[in-house]
Amino acid sequence: MTEFLAIIGALFLLYIAIRAFPVLVGVVVGIGVLLLIVFLIIGLTFLLLPLLGIIALIVLVAKLFAV
Repeated sequence: MTEFLAIIGALFLLYIAIRAFPVLVGVVVGIGVLLLIVFLIIGLTFLLLPLLGIIALIVLVAKLFAV
Protein backbone atom coordinates (compact mmCIF):
# COMPACT_ATOMS: atom_id res chain seq x y z
CA MET A 1 0.00 0.00 0.00
CA THR A 2 2.89 2.35 0.75
CA GLU A 3 4.34 1.81 -2.72
CA PHE A 4 0.99 2.61 -4.30
CA LEU A 5 0.72 5.87 -2.35
CA ALA A 6 4.30 6.74 -3.30
CA ILE A 7 3.51 6.21 -6.98
CA ILE A 8 0.35 8.32 -6.73
CA GLY A 9 2.31 11.07 -4.95
CA ALA A 10 5.07 11.00 -7.57
CA LEU A 11 2.50 11.22 -10.38
CA PHE A 12 0.81 14.14 -8.63
CA LEU A 13 4.14 15.96 -8.24
CA LEU A 14 4.87 15.29 -11.90
CA TYR A 15 1.47 16.75 -12.81
CA ILE A 16 2.18 19.87 -10.76
CA ALA A 17 5.63 20.23 -12.36
CA ILE A 18 4.14 19.94 -15.86
CA ARG A 19 1.49 22.55 -15.02
CA ALA A 20 4.06 24.92 -13.51
CA PHE A 21 6.80 24.45 -16.15
CA PRO A 22 5.24 23.55 -19.53
CA VAL A 23 8.51 24.39 -21.31
CA LEU A 24 10.17 21.60 -19.37
CA VAL A 25 7.97 19.05 -21.14
CA GLY A 26 9.29 20.19 -24.52
CA VAL A 27 12.87 19.91 -23.33
CA VAL A 28 12.31 16.42 -21.93
CA VAL A 29 10.56 15.29 -25.12
CA GLY A 30 13.42 16.70 -27.20
CA ILE A 31 16.01 14.87 -25.12
CA GLY A 32 13.91 11.71 -25.36
CA VAL A 33 13.77 11.94 -29.15
CA LEU A 34 17.54 12.46 -29.33
CA LEU A 35 18.13 9.44 -27.09
CA LEU A 36 15.75 7.37 -29.22
CA ILE A 37 17.68 8.29 -32.37
CA VAL A 38 21.02 7.47 -30.71
CA PHE A 39 19.79 4.08 -29.50
CA LEU A 40 18.29 3.36 -32.92
CA ILE A 41 21.63 4.07 -34.61
CA ILE A 42 23.45 1.91 -32.04
CA GLY A 43 20.93 -0.90 -32.55
CA LEU A 44 21.24 -0.77 -36.33
CA THR A 45 25.02 -0.77 -36.00
CA PHE A 46 24.99 -3.93 -33.91
CA LEU A 47 22.44 -5.49 -36.24
CA LEU A 48 24.30 -4.67 -39.44
CA LEU A 49 27.86 -5.09 -38.17
CA PRO A 50 27.95 -8.91 -38.67
CA LEU A 51 26.48 -8.44 -42.15
CA LEU A 52 29.19 -5.91 -43.01
CA GLY A 53 31.80 -8.28 -41.61
CA ILE A 54 30.58 -11.11 -43.84
CA ILE A 55 30.60 -8.84 -46.89
CA ALA A 56 34.14 -7.69 -46.04
CA LEU A 57 35.26 -11.31 -45.66
CA ILE A 58 33.76 -12.23 -49.05
CA VAL A 59 35.47 -9.26 -50.70
CA LEU A 60 38.78 -10.15 -49.03
CA VAL A 61 38.58 -13.78 -50.18
CA ALA A 62 37.61 -12.70 -53.70
CA LYS A 63 40.60 -10.32 -53.85
CA LEU A 64 42.95 -13.04 -52.59
CA PHE A 65 41.74 -15.51 -55.22
CA ALA A 66 41.84 -12.89 -57.96
CA VAL A 67 45.59 -12.44 -57.53
